[in-house]
Amino acid sequence: MAAEDWPLWPTKPMLARTAARAFSNPEWLFEIKWDGVRCLLHLYSGKIRLQSRSLRDITWTYPEFTDLSRAISARLAVIDGEIVALDARGKPSFRLLQGRINLTSESEIKRFAARTPATIYAFDLLYLDGRILMNERLDERKRLLRKILVDSPRLKYSDHIEADGEACFSAAKAMGIEGIMAKRKDSRYEPGERSGNWLKIRIETRDDFVIGGWTPGKRGRSRFFGALLLGQYQAGKLRYVGKVGTGFDGRQLAEIRKSLDDLSTDARPFADDPKQPDARWAVPRMVCEVRFSGRSDGAIRFPVFLGLRPDKEARDVLLPVEPSVEPPERVSTRGRVSVSNPDKVFWPAAGHTKADLFDYYMKVADAILPHLRDRPLTLYRQPDGIAGESFFQRNRPASAPEWIVSKQIEGDQHAGVDSILCQDAETLAWLANMGCIELHPWLSRWNQPDRPDFVVFDIDPVAPAGYRDACRVALLLRDTLSDVGFRTYVKTSGKRGLHVYLPIKNELTYEQTRSFAARVGEHLASDLGDRFTMSRRPNDKEGKVFLDPAQNGWGRTLASAYSLRSTPGATVSTPITWDECESCVDPGNFNIRSVPERLEKIGDPWERMARDAQPVRRILGLEE
Repeated sequence: MAAEDWPLWPTKPMLARTAARAFSNPEWLFEIKWDGVRCLLHLYSGKIRLQSRSLRDITWTYPEFTDLSRAISARLAVIDGEIVALDARGKPSFRLLQGRINLTSESEIKRFAARTPATIYAFDLLYLDGRILMNERLDERKRLLRKILVDSPRLKYSDHIEADGEACFSAAKAMGIEGIMAKRKDSRYEPGERSGNWLKIRIETRDDFVIGGWTPGKRGRSRFFGALLLGQYQAGKLRYVGKVGTGFDGRQLAEIRKSLDDLSTDARPFADDPKQPDARWAVPRMVCEVRFSGRSDGAIRFPVFLGLRPDKEARDVLLPVEPSVEPPERVSTRGRVSVSNPDKVFWPAAGHTKADLFDYYMKVADAILPHLRDRPLTLYRQPDGIAGESFFQRNRPASAPEWIVSKQIEGDQHAGVDSILCQDAETLAWLANMGCIELHPWLSRWNQPDRPDFVVFDIDPVAPAGYRDACRVALLLRDTLSDVGFRTYVKTSGKRGLHVYLPIKNELTYEQTRSFAARVGEHLASDLGDRFTMSRRPNDKEGKVFLDPAQNGWGRTLASAYSLRSTPGATVSTPITWDECESCVDPGNFNIRSVPERLEKIGDPWERMARDAQPVRRILGLEE
């Protein structure tokens, strides 16, 4: 049967970010983190197909799953799960499983399957009998999954507990399990995306690394290698993080050396010099898993090799943001404002507090204020953090002190608003202390509210479309506008999408900019076909990249450049370079901790935009 005959084939599985510690929250559920190989199980009319996370067909590698259709009460289904081998104590063991990952001999595969049969632990349901479920809540998807699974030794439901993540973590630790997964109950399925709505919490320190080279072996290992040189990607560059020389058996030494010879290159793959005498370089394609005691100055300590991970892509191996050994020095006062209830937790999964919110906005004040000054603001307030009550506020609160500046904004066909203006760092501090996690400025200024300074393009991928699809659309949009002489600027939305801004002289109405955005969208649609839509109907958006020209409207807003977002990972809507967009830099890299450091290192990629208002005659010409 051809791959295109299968529902949703191929679909990349949703990925998780890493959380620093276990937590409890009634809006989350918690599962065992299985130490195995990720797969999507496709059921079609009594036949089973298994797909790896890198889209390879691995069905033939696991003959013990041939009859699994009997364990699923459905005709069509796509199930997400983990292939696991259990040791004699019933504990997951990746080492037992990895011996069969690269086997090609049918007889060897059958011997492995007979000696150590694997089990799939199923934890999500993407598709059921003609119904795409990826935009449903996770708890509803799991309810349906449990309902269709029949008890089987080869296919089991991965159960969960609700709210009490700390108890789940303690139980997993007592059992000797690798870790736990935390997932928002209301999370939708985001194919191929490393989402903050799913978090992995490891009990022991282990991670994935890219092999970028090796050192020569000595004595008994002279035919193989001494140590593997390891790296992880950061902003598209492979950073050297250390080497591992222990944990290999004889078979692994021989197999890895053969692969290294095949990948040998004269070009150093690391951005920084490992300074290893006689180092040999390899094209960075192989991924391995390593256990280690911690990191010191970015280098892993006391590493032990656990195995190769052919099921993982090198480009997905990212350098984690290292927490400081000491708590960071935080700003707690600015002018007439001191942060109240500084220890109140605002981001439960990451452990960030209201003091961290206040400190972040004070550190980025010089960067964010040029994007806020003189613009009416819509405030997104969450006084008790992202798990508490939230509401939008357009009018000045009655409790605002006299020194807070606000302006009455009137529109011919719109109700007037008494909007706060954020003109300085002291006002920004007051907004942070009010629990304003997100700041949404208008596209026009208070004294010319009907004349926008930008045409904006809000690029939003709807599952199963993902962030990479958004990057492709943004790049096509950039090239389309560049061809007619426009310069554009891009930022992450802080969630799944991207925002592209075209700065213009404020001589047009919102109706004109909205019409122009629609015309550009129609041009994109002609190139992108059914991968793109401007329809607002939910069924029309599913699986496509959505662009809404109506974002160009009186009082309509997007999150400001450098605004925090109310996501589990405390992400930030961050201006990026077009080079970073081309490399599809992970938007999760930009968060409450990393963005102030980024600004110190590279400055603001949008610094020029305020001085780059472009003539409107091209827009008017295109409108005619």
